[in-house]
Amino acid sequence: MTEQQVLECRGLSVGYGAVEVARDIDFAVPAGHVLALLGPNGAGKTTLLTTLAGLLPQLAGHVVVEGEEIPPGRPRTANKCGVVLVPDDRALFAGLTVRENLRVASSSSSMGFDEVVDIFPALARRDTVAAGDLSGGEQ
Repeated sequence: MTEQQVLECRGLSVGYGAVEVARDIDFAVPAGHVLALLGPNGAGKTTLLTTLAGLLPQLAGHVVVEGEEIPPGRPRTANKCGVVLVPDDRALFAGLTVRENLRVASSSSSMGFDEVVDIFPALARRDTVAAGDLSGGEQ
């Protein structure tokens, strides 16, 4: 007898409009099991989870929850099937650059941009990028 799959993805491709972030994703999660997503910043982990929750339509493939296919881009349907995304909030000003966000934060801290860059050197290369354009890990 085969085990009931709680969540299943078949040939799933995810992204934004015509920009494909990850493709041909296949996995199944049986009842009572846990699946972890690991990967570097910008690999598409959050995009995949956002798609599973129906907040983004999949570009291709199928999402199935307990045998019921979830239509693309239907968060209410995904929610009714028990799929919920709880995003983290980084409290950034998405339209401000990295440097501008750090300037705002430094007004209530003794750390300035140079001190933060000493701790997080990768930010020096991204200081003119809008915070909203950073990957989740970079934020």
